[in-house]
Amino acid sequence: MVDRGLPPNAVTFNTLMDYLCKQGKTIEAHKLLNLMVERGEKPDRITYNVLLHGYCLEGRFEKVDELLSSMSREGLRHDVRSYTVLIDGYSKNQKVDEAMDVFKKMRQEGVQPNTFTYSILLDGLCKIGKVEEAEDLFRQMVTQGPSPNIITYNTLIDGLCKIGKVEEAEDLFRQTQGLSPNIITYNTLIDGLCKIGKVEEAEDLFRQMVTQGLSPDVITYNTLIDGLCKIGKVEEAEDLFRQTQGLSPNIITYTTLIDGLCKIGKVEEAKDLFRQMVTQGLSPDIIVYTTLIDGLCKIRKVVEAEDLFRQMVTQGLSPDIITYTTLIDGLRKIGKVLEAGALFRQMVTQGLSPEGGGC
Repeated sequence: MVDRGLPPNAVTFNTLMDYLCKQGKTIEAHKLLNLMVERGEKPDRITYNVLLHGYCLEGRFEKVDELLSSMSREGLRHDVRSYTVLIDGYSKNQKVDEAMDVFKKMRQEGVQPNTFTYSILLDGLCKIGKVEEAEDLFRQMVTQGPSPNIITYNTLIDGLCKIGKVEEAEDLFRQTQGLSPNIITYNTLIDGLCKIGKVEEAEDLFRQMVTQGLSPDVITYNTLIDGLCKIGKVEEAEDLFRQTQGLSPNIITYTTLIDGLCKIGKVEEAKDLFRQMVTQGLSPDIIVYTTLIDGLCKIRKVVEAEDLFRQMVTQGLSPDIITYTTLIDGLRKIGKVLEAGALFRQMVTQGLSPEGGGC
């Protein structure tokens, strides 16, 4: 570009700096700022905001402070983008108190936070468990503006569900109707309801979602299948599983249902599902193997459990303490004390040792 007699301007520099920052090369982007000044181009607010964002993403707040000082010297007033970038950076690095300080300063300077600013701060507060503070902030937003969007609602609904305030989350959900709740909204609340055992309400919400024209994703199905299995409605979970076929059930889907089937003694069905999973090209992990080994041991099919244990090892998976103790317990219960002892010694050789002694 320079070779063609077209000197780069501020827009060119800003674009290139933004690209470098997004690649995690903020130091190289900062060098461009120095080059920009050398060439007589005056950095603008966008230039600084780009670098602020880059350093915030890297958690280099000493550089952030330097840039803020430079902005002040240049007479560049911080705008909503500058403050939002700072709040985002502090929040993502679990420095939510600092993010709140920036938010307060922003208000004092007469800069109006936008919906994105509020949503970021709400998310930061919820992630460290300060959900009541997030609720206060949300009420302030509703009263003073700007209007919350669906991301704002999703953030607070998730925070409330995570601390068990699912009824409050439901109330908030009802307020979103004019905003068209999305798949994240439904998934979050379905998960919250399932976690407190309100699986029937979760099913109602699932049906409402479908009626609204939203297609459940694999997360929706996994959540509801897990909820149904936990309350013993495994047949309903199986029916729901069959509806997922077009979505390609993942390892979590299979593991959840295999566990549910084993818990009610339907180990043969669990084995069929295990084989189906492998046929679908999914590689069973340690959790799936341990779940099925436990199911087999509970119905005294310990020889099959041993075969599965060996298969797991052949596949390159290392049994954990739960896998070992499950099979050891199964062997002892059918009187195979010598085999149990040998397996216990193998476990200890692998550096694993249960707290309560051994065989």
